[in-house]
Amino acid sequence: MNDILKKYGDINYRIMDIESCRESYDEFLKKLKEKRSLGEGNEYEIEGEGLDEISNKYGFYPRTAIVLFVPFMTEDKARVSDGANLSSHAFSRDYHMIVKKIMKEIVDDIKAKYHEAEFLIQCDNGPLNERFFAYASGLGKTGMNSMIINDIFGSYGFIGLIITDISSKEHITESLQCIRCDRCISQCPSGAISSDGVDFSRCISYLTQKKTIDSFEETLLKKQNKVFGCDVCQDVCPENKNKKYSNIEDFSRDLLYNIELGEIYDISNREFRRKFSDRNFSWKGKNIIVRNIMTGRDK
Repeated sequence: MNDILKKYGDINYRIMDIESCRESYDEFLKKLKEKRSLGEGNEYEIEGEGLDEISNKYGFYPRTAIVLFVPFMTEDKARVSDGANLSSHAFSRDYHMIVKKIMKEIVDDIKAKYHEAEFLIQCDNGPLNERFFAYASGLGKTGMNSMIINDIFGSYGFIGLIITDISSKEHITESLQCIRCDRCISQCPSGAISSDGVDFSRCISYLTQKKTIDSFEETLLKKQNKVFGCDVCQDVCPENKNKKYSNIEDFSRDLLYNIELGEIYDISNREFRRKFSDRNFSWKGKNIIVRNIMTGRDK
């Protein structure tokens, strides 16, 4: 499969034998569920299903994981991101559509060689925890801000996962930690990051997506100028310096840097969803974005 994937030079990838990580994946899911039971962790992170459940649900035995790091940061985006009220990951059209398009092209190429092979693809929405496969495969380091940091593109990318029943003997590499310089800890505007990890209840990116916020959370939200997401911990990370920009054309088209109150205040929620239907923030609805804009104005 390497010969097929090498033609996708604008992404970074790892191929790993699933059997080599079966036990560690089960242990990872166990710890994740324990954190959830204690009210910890990120509610938007996929809890994940066991690999045996995948066999029963999708009708094939998962043998190989192709883990993709799909970079989104272009030179143009980097130049204007400080003045934008959207997070850089939301400048382009919905990344789910872009990443899945790439994965479908890869699967079609692999199927041309392996005609009987079965596949499952996912980006965020799916049965497996992508973050586990990203660090277990050596695709990136684990940052103190919980981000996956790729050696080529930094942390400005999305994880895609292709599961197949094609056998592979690719071995997993040692998962690594970031340099632990503590910059993300000291610069996080809401104090969400510590040496113990991320307190997502304080994370501004999380708060910009939360349906309702209390007065304390509103105070935290005022510490940043974004109405969707937050880039601070990535922007101050030294491991993101001098990394390669994305050359994927879909991440350079139809860019949107700001949402202004005047363009959405008087439209209905249905009109909002239709207007921004190809953006990854549209599912949160108009009211949350309006609230975030108004909160920022109250500084």
